[in-house]
This record gives sequence, C-alpha cells and structure tokens, in this order.
Amino acid sequence: MKTKIILQFFFAFIAITQSINLIAQGNTWKLNGNNNVGSSDFIGSTNNADFRIFTNNQLRINVGKDGTTEFFGKVKMTMDSLNH
Repeated sequence: MKTKIILQFFFAFIAITQSINLIAQGNTWKLNGNNNVGSSDFIGSTNNADFRIFTNNQLRINVGKDGTTEFFGKVKMTMDSLNH
C-alpha cells in the first residue's frame, strides 16, 4: 500500500513539475489570444498521433495522423463563410 501511495505521489509531482516548467517558459496557449507566436509555432502534434479537438467533453474535430479530417456533430457552413 505504501509503495502505491509513493508512486502516485511521484507521478503527480512529475506532472506538476512539468506543467510549471512549461508555464515558466511561456509555452502556453492563452484563451484570449497570443501575441508571441512565431512563424514556426503551431497547434498540433509532432508525433504519430491524431490531433483531436473537444468541446463539452465531446470529440468535435479529429485531424488524423494520415491527414484525414473528420467533423462530428452538426457542421454549419454559410455562403458568407464560403466567400471569404
């Protein structure tokens, strides 16, 4: 039992430490926009994994590692959005 608690604490400590390191480096995407984005910055994955976007804990968009893009739920397109 003690070993399990120690391991849980260790993994939690590692996760918190890594989060603090990312924040300290300024590598966070802000909800109200970013003003420090360079031409090489992106949102996505650098490994062989799908890039998934969720809202309300539901998968809405999946960009597959093979390049396919899937939309889930209602997809709304208007003429205004197509003309821009």
